[in-house]
Amino acid sequence: MRSLPVFLIALGIASAGFPNDSVRAQHRIKSNQHKMTIAEVLEKNTDTWMKIPGVIGTGEGESDGKPCIKVFTTGNSKLVKKKIPKIVNGYKVVLEETGKIEAR
Repeated sequence: MRSLPVFLIALGIASAGFPNDSVRAQHRIKSNQHKMTIAEVLEKNTDTWMKIPGVIGTGEGESDGKPCIKVFTTGNSKLVKKKIPKIVNGYKVVLEETGKIEAR
């Protein structure tokens, strides 16, 4: 019987230094945030975003010296801000108000 408490103490010490599975999974998610390229993220999301009133286009850009996703709008409406996330797959999303674009 004496070895059982020692075993439990050793188990507690051993497990205290290691994150549990959910923490490890979160770390993997954070470290793999940019698994998809911006082009892949745009391909996956552009059709959905273009259905939002006020969204007229998407593209790749740069913000704070880092690659970002640009979403072009006719105006910075509350609906667009509500429907478009600020970060997608680890990339910052920048709303850019361009107004209506017409062919000449």
